[in-house]
Amino acid sequence: MSRVGRMNSRVYFLVLFVFGLLFNQAVHSMVPTWVANRGGVKPPRLDLGSRAELNSARARSVMVWMGLEITGEDVPSDLALIHYYKRDLTAVSYEQYELGAGATLMLKPGISNVTAAIESDGLQAWPMIISASLPNIEALLENQSAFIGEAVSTALRLNYTGYNVDFEPTAEANASVAREYAQFLNNFADALHAAGKKLSVDIASWNTFWNFTALANTSVDTFYDMDTYAASYADFESALTYVNSTLPSSKIGVALITQNVNTGTPLSYEEVEERFTLVESYGIGRIAIWDMPLPTFWWNFTS
Repeated sequence: MSRVGRMNSRVYFLVLFVFGLLFNQAVHSMVPTWVANRGGVKPPRLDLGSRAELNSARARSVMVWMGLEITGEDVPSDLALIHYYKRDLTAVSYEQYELGAGATLMLKPGISNVTAAIESDGLQAWPMIISASLPNIEALLENQSAFIGEAVSTALRLNYTGYNVDFEPTAEANASVAREYAQFLNNFADALHAAGKKLSVDIASWNTFWNFTALANTSVDTFYDMDTYAASYADFESALTYVNSTLPSSKIGVALITQNVNTGTPLSYEEVEERFTLVESYGIGRIAIWDMPLPTFWWNFTS
């Protein structure tokens, strides 16, 4: 081969190499519009090489949270994404209600109603009931029956699977309130169970509001531990070890978040993989992810 021919060959292979890199970056940045542009064909999972395989045969419940307009979510786009990955999901939880003054169940104004879309995909619908107000929570603990009755009748009327309670008071609660909250959750869960519905609850250890020992003795179906939002793997492992030692394994759900909670930087593939692998090593079968839309490669782990 002549010198010119060898040079052209090198240029050719260099062009191929650069093209390969650019194509790989394009695949990593896929967005839901891929679906619309290709007549509804499901987006592929990313082929990221020979990685440790997770046991996809293990029974697993995967729930995603939707913040809807509260978090500035593109609701139609995310519903389309959920639709195309519905076989990889079990449930969707979404902003819907808040605890009002006087222990009332209040529909949050100005947000989309996504229940029908979720149920039409054969997925469980878990509307959230949220509160950051300790005074409102304390009022509820003193007057539970009307709230519980309304919530149960609403779940029956709208065919919810159950509720996801996300009470995160900004003020520190005392030990008495923590015990009363656990008792309220037990009462709420019992009432829902009697109607064929379920209760999941978001918990953490950054406020004495959550007494893990008292919570463990309730009839709540699942506790999603927000301590596992941890920024570092070491803190994630520590949180998982703690919740596994304090709650019955049948009630443990691991809450995951797509970003580093300290920096806001998206978690890398490697960081996500090691967390899913650790969860699997504990035999925990319930996972919830905050929040939609998930980065594309996360769908590799939900199947």
